[in-house]
Amino acid sequence: MTSKELFKAKEILKENNISASPIEFWETEKYYQIAYITYAGNFFIDRFNK
Repeated sequence: MTSKELFKAKEILKENNISASPIEFWETEKYYQIAYITYAGNFFIDRFNK
């Protein structure tokens, strides 16, 4: 993940009130998909609409 993608992923998580560290970031035409780990150690992959 590039630093630009990392910044974008952190902003999307912050906008959705998710306190976590992004691991991977994918961007498609309709949505963003982010794999992240919460500070409690839980792993999630979520989609966010553009």
